Amino acid sequence: MSKKDNGVIFAYLNEKNRPYSAQDVFNNLQKQHGLGKTAVVKAMEQLALEGKIKEKTYGKQKIYFADQAQFAEVSEADLKAIDSRISDLSTQVQAISQGCRQQDAGRMLCKTYRSTVLHINSIVFIWETRYCSSP
Repeated sequence: MSKKDNGVIFAYLNEKNRPYSAQDVFNNLQKQHGLGKTAVVKAMEQLALEGKIKEKTYGKQKIYFADQAQFAEVSEADLKAIDSRISDLSTQVQAISQGCRQQDAGRMLCKTYRSTVLHINSIVFIWETRYCSSP
């Protein structure tokens, strides 16, 4: 267990700001940082002992999360502004999604049109070769 491991885990828990078990943190950080499960468990226990993160035990399971006291208080007005922004962005996402669906439908129509034109051209070619060629 190194200070670097502690720093990586501490930063991860603060960034995500949600509860995790040691197994969850191990799964999420293993590929990026090459942390072993034992190192993750020890680092999380050490961070909890130092008071940098909080720990709760549910039966045999321990859950770790960022200490909420380190984050600034959010006012009711700020929450309403965030909710409004989320609503605006959701509306934009729906509009963009609708536009994408319409474009996809348009692409399918173009493919069908091209296929139909090719089919008609082949019929015209066959008709011309059979009936319009001079004897």
